[in-house]
Amino acid sequence: MPLSEHLRELRSRLAKSLIAIGLGMVVGWIGYDRIFGLIRAPFDTVVEQAAAQGRDVTLAFTGVADPFVMQMKVAGVTGVLLASPVWLYQLWRFVTPGLHRNERRWALGFAAIATPLFLAGAALAYTVLPKGLDILLGFTPEQIENIVSVDRYLSFFLRMLLIFKINFLLPMLLVGLNLAEVLSAAQLRA
Repeated sequence: MPLSEHLRELRSRLAKSLIAIGLGMVVGWIGYDRIFGLIRAPFDTVVEQAAAQGRDVTLAFTGVADPFVMQMKVAGVTGVLLASPVWLYQLWRFVTPGLHRNERRWALGFAAIATPLFLAGAALAYTVLPKGLDILLGFTPEQIENIVSVDRYLSFFLRMLLIFKINFLLPMLLVGLNLAEVLSAAQLRA
């Protein structure tokens, strides 16, 4: 296939992916209250525990445009997550013509293993997050109120989810590197 055909195909696949992400963002915008409630739930658990211990912990917007920006961010993340089957499929369809049959099989196997591992990492992060927040906010000295910016909390929340997800994928990555003979088991032991 000539380069111009590859570029046309890439443009087509990117357009389909962006449309799917846009539709997902609309869903995220409409369902913002519910989605933000899920994101805020671990923090609310910590606020209840802190109040019982006599500590003040508050989640707050610190700027005029922050509520709007937050809704845009939540809608954007929701759009990327909801559209992930579409854009991953588009990526797969763009890459597979360049792969050999055995490489396609390996890639499908790794994708089948990666998906549940990725979801398990997210579930564990969401479960552990209230305890981690409680420990971190427990360092607040007495007579000091802890006012946490919603934007900073969202960044922390997303980073924690991402770190746990990637850590759950690390063993699979090591196996893949071993199978590709890039990193041997002996090198790992050393």
